[in-house]
Amino acid sequence: MSDWIQIRAVTDPYIALPIALILLIFAGTIWYVLVRPVPEKSGIGVITNRIFQAAEEVVESVPRTTRSLDQYPKETRYTLPDRYNLEIRLENENAIVHFWVPALPSQNIEIGQNVNVVYLERGIPFVWGKIFVKKIAPLMKQGLKK
Repeated sequence: MSDWIQIRAVTDPYIALPIALILLIFAGTIWYVLVRPVPEKSGIGVITNRIFQAAEEVVESVPRTTRSLDQYPKETRYTLPDRYNLEIRLENENAIVHFWVPALPSQNIEIGQNVNVVYLERGIPFVWGKIFVKKIAPLMKQGLKK
């Protein structure tokens, strides 16, 4: 008899509809913040800091999901190469963003250098916002050609 009462409580519209409405609002918020298409923006920024990060090996462990003794925890190992963490101040947004680039000897990235930044803005208006940088390119200096 108690199983029938539990099933009845879950299928009761007075309980199921508010739960469905809360889950729908939660899913809509996730879509709005993280998934919805937003236009790419472009702006000029100045590199304010460059932090070197040495290569490191990352180990991610995924525990087994069943009680079967045939399944073992899964470990994934990969190596992150040497890289620079660039701190860029966007001039039109008046914000500081971060971008990671490989530490190649041929790349001349200097502090104070002007760069063109392509980025996306995501968030909830007036509550939370984040800028995701897609790519940067150094600006060509305008000079006299001889």
